[in-house]
Amino acid sequence: GEKHIRATLLSQSRVREPSLSAAAHSNRSRAETSKPISDVLLPKYLALASKRYSPAQSLIQALVSPTMSSSGLLLVLAASLLAIASSQNQVTLSGGAGNTLFPPFCRCDRNPDHSPYRLEYTPGGPGQVCFTVAVVACDTNFFCCNNQELYKLELGVQASAKPFVRNATVDGVKVSFAFEQDKGIIRIVNLNKNTTTAPGTLICLTTEGLSNPVDQLCTMNNKCAYAVFNPTPLNCCPVGLTPNYSPPPSPSPPPPPSP
Repeated sequence: GEKHIRATLLSQSRVREPSLSAAAHSNRSRAETSKPISDVLLPKYLALASKRYSPAQSLIQALVSPTMSSSGLLLVLAASLLAIASSQNQVTLSGGAGNTLFPPFCRCDRNPDHSPYRLEYTPGGPGQVCFTVAVVACDTNFFCCNNQELYKLELGVQASAKPFVRNATVDGVKVSFAFEQDKGIIRIVNLNKNTTTAPGTLICLTTEGLSNPVDQLCTMNNKCAYAVFNPTPLNCCPVGLTPNYSPPPSPSPPPPPSP
């Protein structure tokens, strides 16, 4: 609780030294207060923030310090806010031109823990492969969790399936799509969704001539690899894998005719 944090932080801030005479203590206090604030407070704050304590905890220690001046408090507050803002804007990039990672030829943050979006299989009509967008909790220390809009979707697909894909729809409306055989992807852009509008969005691909559309379209044995992108600069591309697809059960045969 707050009392425990306060006690811990205060114990960390105390320096155990031999007793000083009143004159020596007065001289030491004058020497300390004559130092620039940035030389005394900021290094201590940054050391705490980078090691054991979070920016918020380091700020608490500053607040409970009995010797903190108003200007020192403002300096530590500014440093704390900067540290918090920096921690929420990290982008862990990987890949690039010529890489073999999915999605190909992209330099972006692929970590699924940094994404608020997931794709889940949804039963569709005959020959359809459909996904519903879900919004989930993600690691808020990263930019892509806090700021990502759903602009583009790339699906990892088998190049041999291209002749059999007829159209793509978003919420029942036909949209343009690109099937790039050399990269093994289907791309749909301009989804323009966010964490408020994305939940429940239905994305379908209609195929013709495939006996098992999911297995023959996707590359992961009844699972589809996917990446969701933010708009420009397209530096968020968290990768996911849809759950195993379970085809709907076949309809029961009609009952025999009555005698």
